[in-house]
Amino acid sequence: LEITAGIQTVTQLSLTFPAKYLCLMLLCSFGGICALMQTLSVFPMDRLTIRQYFRAKALTACLCLLFTCILLFL
Repeated sequence: LEITAGIQTVTQLSLTFPAKYLCLMLLCSFGGICALMQTLSVFPMDRLTIRQYFRAKALTACLCLLFTCILLFL
């Protein structure tokens, strides 16, 4: 899912508000594959660097999810 279509899709799901909010925060913080491709078009990287970039984006998304959980449930 990309951000634009993903946000609309998540808001239409029959989930509770906290679940939707967590999904949206995860989606927005990761940025999607399109954002990865746009970054690669500006900053050409080798395969190892692409993998590191993807891992960093995934870690950022996980941390955002963790902090959002803390804010929502504490």
